[in-house]
Amino acid sequence: MRMVFGPDDEKEFFDVRDELAERFAAWAEVRAPGADPWFAQLALDYKWGYGDGELGRWTRADLRDLLCGWFPRKVTLDEGDFGRVVPSVRAFVDYLAEVGLLDPRGDRPERLRAVLDGLGPEFRAAMGDPSRFGMAKSFATAMMAGGVDMSDEAAVSRFMAEFNALPFEARKLLTDPPEEPPLEFPPVRLSPEAELAAAAAAAPAVERLRRFMAWLGPGRKLTQTGRLTLADGKDLLGVLGTDDGVLGTDDVVDPRTGDQTFRTRSSEDLPEVGVTFAWAKTARLARVVRGRVVPNKKGQALLDRPLELWERALEGLGKLGPTVLDRGSFVSFLADGFGELVPALLGAIYASDEPVPLDELADAVWEDVRRMFLIDQEPADQVRFWRQMTASDVDLAIRQLEQLGAVERIDPAAPTDGQEAASTAGLRLTPLGTWATNRILRADGADAPVVGELVDADAATLLERCAGYDEASCQAEIAAWCAARGPAAAAEQLAAFARTTDDVESRVLALTALDAAGPAGVEAVQGLRAEPGLGPLATMWLLDHGLAGPDDLDPEMILAVMVETTALVLATDGPEAAAEALAGLGTPAEQAKLVSNLWRVDSPRTAGLLAALAEAHPDKAVAKAARKAAFKLRSSGR
Repeated sequence: MRMVFGPDDEKEFFDVRDELAERFAAWAEVRAPGADPWFAQLALDYKWGYGDGELGRWTRADLRDLLCGWFPRKVTLDEGDFGRVVPSVRAFVDYLAEVGLLDPRGDRPERLRAVLDGLGPEFRAAMGDPSRFGMAKSFATAMMAGGVDMSDEAAVSRFMAEFNALPFEARKLLTDPPEEPPLEFPPVRLSPEAELAAAAAAAPAVERLRRFMAWLGPGRKLTQTGRLTLADGKDLLGVLGTDDGVLGTDDVVDPRTGDQTFRTRSSEDLPEVGVTFAWAKTARLARVVRGRVVPNKKGQALLDRPLELWERALEGLGKLGPTVLDRGSFVSFLADGFGELVPALLGAIYASDEPVPLDELADAVWEDVRRMFLIDQEPADQVRFWRQMTASDVDLAIRQLEQLGAVERIDPAAPTDGQEAASTAGLRLTPLGTWATNRILRADGADAPVVGELVDADAATLLERCAGYDEASCQAEIAAWCAARGPAAAAEQLAAFARTTDDVESRVLALTALDAAGPAGVEAVQGLRAEPGLGPLATMWLLDHGLAGPDDLDPEMILAVMVETTALVLATDGPEAAAEALAGLGTPAEQAKLVSNLWRVDSPRTAGLLAALAEAHPDKAVAKAARKAAFKLRSSGR
């Protein structure tokens, strides 16, 4: 029986799933009468739709994710049925093992049974925890709690219509996922303030706001509907120019299509004018008083402070959803939440070290729309139209951020061998956009570090933070830290930290940081050679810098270096990576010989490393040597 299916094998998968469930049901009637084949079907749905598509290959991690992650998120059950799920899944595992369909590349049957035997209480707790429910399950639970008959399509439709009619904030409150830990972002380098101010002054949107304020003078009369008069709108359009720089004002006012002329009857028909007018108000540069739009004195003071004016404009952009996304009879899903969309788009681009394709952003926003509105039950053509319009709205939002000078488009890269060309332009933040997004993220409580902000930190804090940085940011941060206190003081503080920490990664990073202290760092490393636990690492540092020779490493020191460096791999990447690192030192026989002597190394990390190698090394001889060495270490009393 075929047991491996890809994402495009939908029909084939369902055929096999149903057949397998029927066979299991027949087997269970005799061998496990209480088992429910439906739960086996759900397990197979999980494996194909959310796992690796290998229906017979199961691990303990798979079972935990199925029962404590996927079931609570996706499956709605009466509480009385909770106790039937784990035994049914256990019976299904027994069936797969008995008929030879359990893939030997997964965990052994006894290990799968052992984890299932202990998952019952955790599964029941997860199934009763609303914070783990997915969106569909949350709504199904809410409908049932409200007495909605799930088999009554009309009743379900009424519930969905009532939900979609709720205000944005109410829908957000009901659909937001549970609060999560603060988001973490990579460190960034910010441009000097003078460069940011120059970029802000040059931003097209800022220039338009300046022109609007100069044109506004002491104020202008508005129509009874609160708009600029048509005459003022035409006049302002001449001052602003057109957004794309291609059409002239004559093409915008009373535009012609073929032989037909479309009369401009209101300033509302001039999008560039309407957006700029609204933006000046949301940025608090202008206000409406008794039928007139007049300058705001506090806002006017910002016209000579471009960076502050730019910040005010970015803040005002978030309030422009109904104006920017005005499509006449079509009401955008994003208009009410535009104030959250703008920083979300900036944050998504900020988090990527590569230009982000526009269509990827649009897809992510569409998933949020599906979460915020109950639309999947609507006709497919309607949903497809909404998705296209949402993608267009995302593009409109990005265009405004381009006008602000926060985002720039990168043409799609030419395809390389074996790759498809990108379908849309990539987006990246400008230095001004990076600066603003960093401020937004930090104000929201995110961990968004800036290179250079640790100059006043102690050595422990510096190295703890830099451990998660990319290499270039780490080097820049450490260089700034050393420069702020001078090479001698920096070397002294780094060496003192290396002496006091027991963490291998921190010791290695402290020695690496001493590079930035120059000659004072070399002197400090030489002084660490006599320190217990640091001597081997310090000697290796000097060897790497050409300041020591091979004769400076005796056999015991070689073993100590091996323990310290492999223990670092173990701490950062796990047992399998440590075993892989050891494999680079020679043949299995040579590795076994080295491992058999590691018990002699007097290090607090020796025991843990030997235990990990005994468990994870794929070669039996090496694993056996690690177990023997661990026994000798315990017998030595160290």
